[in-house]
Amino acid sequence: VIVAAAVFFFMLPSQVSVGSGAALAMVLTILMAYPLTKKRLKGRKFFNLLALFTMYFSAGTIPHYLLLKNLKMLDTVWVLIVPNCLSVFNMIIMRSFFFGIPDSLREAAEIDGATGINAFFHITIPLLSPLWWRRPRLPCNFGKTSKFARDREVAGFLSSRGGRRGSRLFG
Repeated sequence: VIVAAAVFFFMLPSQVSVGSGAALAMVLTILMAYPLTKKRLKGRKFFNLLALFTMYFSAGTIPHYLLLKNLKMLDTVWVLIVPNCLSVFNMIIMRSFFFGIPDSLREAAEIDGATGINAFFHITIPLLSPLWWRRPRLPCNFGKTSKFARDREVAGFLSSRGGRRGSRLFG
């Protein structure tokens, strides 16, 4: 049983990073997956291969730390959100879903006078509702929990400063 009200204050960074991270991850995944399903996109094969390359070959912990240090994201809440917001595995699942939507739905919307953006927001996005609720339980999110120790070190929680005191996370 949670007795102290101070516990909620200490849970706030986790709640903010999970909530905003999930929303940002879903938006970025859609923005990457949807164009890669269009045959008229020039360089579609190149971008697919580039995404797959980044999934199989990562730079490692030290270059990851140096990049976040150069972007001045250390000791901020953004270091917990931004590096983990786009998963290529989720993008592949989302892209496969977009491939499964028949072109006849889009064509029918165009005949009725909808633009490409209108068809996307009024046909494709409502069809995504099963993925909206399923995405937090996808197996790839286990990778985010395995990065927990590295993210804590980068965020400065394990630094010699003594935890929250001296950190710039929310202040």
